[in-house]
Amino acid sequence: MSSPRFPSNVNFRNEILAVLPPAELQRLSPFLARGRMVSGQSLHEAGESIQQVFFFEQGFASLVAIADEGGSGVEVGVIGRDGMVGVAAAFSTAATSFTHSIVQLAGIAYRMPAAALRTVLPDCPVLMGLLVRTYEALSAQSAQTAACNSRHVLTQRCARWLLVAHDRADGNELLLTQEFLSIMLAVRRSGVTIAVATLSHAGLIRTTRGRVFVVDRPGLEAASCACYQRVQRFTDALQDVPLSFQLVPSF
Repeated sequence: MSSPRFPSNVNFRNEILAVLPPAELQRLSPFLARGRMVSGQSLHEAGESIQQVFFFEQGFASLVAIADEGGSGVEVGVIGRDGMVGVAAAFSTAATSFTHSIVQLAGIAYRMPAAALRTVLPDCPVLMGLLVRTYEALSAQSAQTAACNSRHVLTQRCARWLLVAHDRADGNELLLTQEFLSIMLAVRRSGVTIAVATLSHAGLIRTTRGRVFVVDRPGLEAASCACYQRVQRFTDALQDVPLSFQLVPSF
């Protein structure tokens, strides 16, 4: 067996890699490549086969569902160090990305070939359980985002998105523009300008060119709709589910 690429005392920030047993991490380590993720970098195009998966240590990626033939879309999920981008590839050799996965907040991630991930999974039951959790959490996030976009006012939706981004950022500074927010929330930029101004005037955030600073986190949670807390409760409950998943041979 090959020796681990990483020292035994390495401190992973990705919440999957950080809790893997040493034996499972040793199975993964020869295939993990650490690199910098750049804002706007495309990880998976919609409709393309998933060839690589990504474990974020810093920053996060958005999953954007394409709404029309012109390529415009709306964000339906966010993945940072809480999960793995490309989780569908763990369960199928023919996994295709339904969404466009794009880096929104620059940072660091470990990249791994999807084929290698499937190879090691039979010997990694804890990893398999964590990936099932990731898939369930992402499904909940996507479903609740759809409900939120159709039912709640823009200021609430904007507050919810900022909370989701803040959870996955280091510190209180978010590098983003109002144009970016309008794309992610699928609304006109003028609407986002009003929503951001409302949150800013309430003392919840502070904005400069291309940056948003979270000033009052509890206040921002109060300004959000119930969607944020609903997803949080669901993902917190997943942590109590025993990691007893195993791959079942195909027939």
